[in-house]
Amino acid sequence: SPLLSAFTVTIPFILSMYGVLTVEQAYYGFMVSSVALLASLGYAMGRRSGRGLRYSALMVLIGIIVAVLNIFVG
Repeated sequence: SPLLSAFTVTIPFILSMYGVLTVEQAYYGFMVSSVALLASLGYAMGRRSGRGLRYSALMVLIGIIVAVLNIFVG
């Protein structure tokens, strides 16, 4: 599962290596696919535990906070 997730979010960068996308487009594609992956994982975990959509939104929010902290810290 982690290998599949890592491969999924790096597909835009692989496409940029072959000239299909620019690096900027790959970056935005990476961000969109990462948020979508976090949302789907949060939704699946929320459904399993009975929390649903609220847990998915919380997962995405935590992922965004971690990304912003990562930018500022280093």
